[in-house]
Amino acid sequence: MIKRGLQTIAFLACGGVLTGQNITPAELPALLAKTADRQKVISFVNASRSERLPLLLRLSTAPTPVNVDPHDLYVGLADAFGALKTTEAIPFLLTHIVLPRDELIYEDGERC
Repeated sequence: MIKRGLQTIAFLACGGVLTGQNITPAELPALLAKTADRQKVISFVNASRSERLPLLLRLSTAPTPVNVDPHDLYVGLADAFGALKTTEAIPFLLTHIVLPRDELIYEDGERC
């Protein structure tokens, strides 16, 4: 089981298309960052939890892709982990517990 799971993760990390829905690992951060697409990702992960949950956990520690806002990704990950009741994500959630739902922007336009 562990070997099969690692092979699946390796396949997905190399750009393999995820089955069931046409979501690739490269698309997950952008989909999580968009409020409208989060439920799609949560349903996708829940459909094959043992194979797909490691992808979300890896996103919680990986550098944020250039085309994705880190704040939005972290809010999306927190939402997904909460909806999936992911105990493995507790360290991520503790680190980001003070993350505001909406990003704060100072009067000079600087982002927090």
